[in-house]
Amino acid sequence: VVHYTNALLAAQKQCGWLPSWSFPGETGGMCGNHSISLLADAWAKGIHDFNPDSALVAYAHEAMNKGPYGGANGRAGWKEYFQLGYVPFPMSHGSVTQTLEYCYDDWCAYQLARSCGNKFYEQIFAKQMFNYVNLWDPDICFFRGRDADGSWTEPFSAVKWGGPYTEGCAWHYIWSVFHDVNGLIGLFGSKERFCQKIDSVFSVPGEVDPGWYGGKI
Repeated sequence: VVHYTNALLAAQKQCGWLPSWSFPGETGGMCGNHSISLLADAWAKGIHDFNPDSALVAYAHEAMNKGPYGGANGRAGWKEYFQLGYVPFPMSHGSVTQTLEYCYDDWCAYQLARSCGNKFYEQIFAKQMFNYVNLWDPDICFFRGRDADGSWTEPFSAVKWGGPYTEGCAWHYIWSVFHDVNGLIGLFGSKERFCQKIDSVFSVPGEVDPGWYGGKI
């Protein structure tokens, strides 16, 4: 693991971005910036053979720039994510996925900054890691796309792939708040309603509207 954490930072020095789907060349082909989750996890487990401030600087570069591959590496919609509190649709396809994954990664950066005493980045990412609430529609209890003016994307289908969701639909991404499960439960209003939603995964019709995917799953 020690070699791996330092390899992530070495890759960032060589190509300008933390790895995001390297095989072996860097593609930047992921929605989020998940290298920071590995670095934060290593630090939390006592693996301190890398410079956490360097990791935070590298991650901040990811979080506040659009990358070279149409937004991959770095962030598509990063300005709007900071200004509006979410990535808008249709400005950015996969906007719900992007927003939720950015929140999780920002939480990881916040945890790393807090544990190593970097108050500057702790304060920055503390403001962003709960942005997921801005895409929650309490009337239907799903995360859904919304335009830059705040209007919800219409029409809405909980089973349609694509659009605001990357390789999934609203049913998949409703659970993508890994860093704040109690906050997600709070959006439902009670643990009972949250559990009912989980149970309904096994009772709602299983056919998926494929959207862009091109076939039934």
